[in-house]
Amino acid sequence: MSWVDLLLRLIEMVDGKEIAKLCADYVVIDTAQRTQSIFMPVGYLLSQDPLLTRADLLVRRTGKSPMTVKRLADALGLSERTLNRKFQELTREPPQAFIMRRRVEHARTLLETTAQPIKTIARTAGYEDESSFRKAFRKLTLMSPQAYRARRMVQTA
Repeated sequence: MSWVDLLLRLIEMVDGKEIAKLCADYVVIDTAQRTQSIFMPVGYLLSQDPLLTRADLLVRRTGKSPMTVKRLADALGLSERTLNRKFQELTREPPQAFIMRRRVEHARTLLETTAQPIKTIARTAGYEDESSFRKAFRKLTLMSPQAYRARRMVQTA
């Protein structure tokens, strides 16, 4: 649906913001700023700065205790405030969102490649509570873990 955003932007450039807003309202298009960062290739995102590469490695290799912003800041040798500022500059989101995105990405891989129960995948991805995992997964993918697994199974069949 990116063509809709492009079209509205072109209308805005030619006729101004008011006309673009009027067109969007007429055809019932949400004009709120949306981010496409969930679709950005992780390799591209991580290659933007060595700090992100190190943070990614730390989040993925967290071990048995879940990664927190404080633990990540300590491991990177930064204060939480500096870590937050750097992440806002580099990813336009706070470190907690980065951690959640990496966890959900790991869970997506497990859902696609294993038959493990959702509860096991949640723990493997760093969530102690299955309901927190489901909420985070739904927030980022707009579907439940079960629906994601079912959709992936249909696509590969």
